[in-house]
Amino acid sequence: DVVANPPQLFEVLEVTGPFSMKIKLPEAIAALEPSQILPGGGYLTTTKQKVNMKFKSLEASLQDPEQLFVNDVESKIFSSNNVHLVVKALHAYMKTKNLVELPAAALNAQEVVAAAKAAGIADEDALKLIEELAPSMAGNVNAMAASFGGLASQEALKLCSGKFTPISQWLSMDFRETLKTIDAATVDRTPEGARYDGQILTFGRAWPVSYTHLTLPTKRIV
Repeated sequence: DVVANPPQLFEVLEVTGPFSMKIKLPEAIAALEPSQILPGGGYLTTTKQKVNMKFKSLEASLQDPEQLFVNDVESKIFSSNNVHLVVKALHAYMKTKNLVELPAAALNAQEVVAAAKAAGIADEDALKLIEELAPSMAGNVNAMAASFGGLASQEALKLCSGKFTPISQWLSMDFRETLKTIDAATVDRTPEGARYDGQILTFGRAWPVSYTHLTLPTKRIV
């Protein structure tokens, strides 16, 4: 079959290089020959345009954050600002103590809350969350460290290559319910000078012990 008057698939939006085009009839492309898609011949390629991005300083972003919030339940959607206030409280605490890094010890919740209030944090829900998370702030969990390490290396590659869009300012992950498995009043977070100290500072000494003695089922393959 010969198409006498092939449909016009593209409409030129700007007569500047590179050309910006809009597909008008994408469902008809498969039925046409290349010469009919671009009358007169030629090649059609797509090129990603450069985007200039600007980022705030650390101090400015602490006051007015832009963040990507990762959570597992809808009830946490509106708590992203509170999670950021936890980070702001931690920075305020470290500033009052002249700390470059956190000590390998459980933080005093009341001192962190006091630093948060001094930094202008007055939201009751945020202060309650800060008090709940403060004792475990010096700890780390291997799975989360691996996740953020992968994200950080990905962002470094974006910076070196100039390709792909970087994360804008803050990335927060909220899994606070994991701390509800322990009794905050009685948990022992004293580090042992071992490889599990990060997890001990987060969940207490009993938690790593509970899984080091696990016996995993094995299946014999004949």
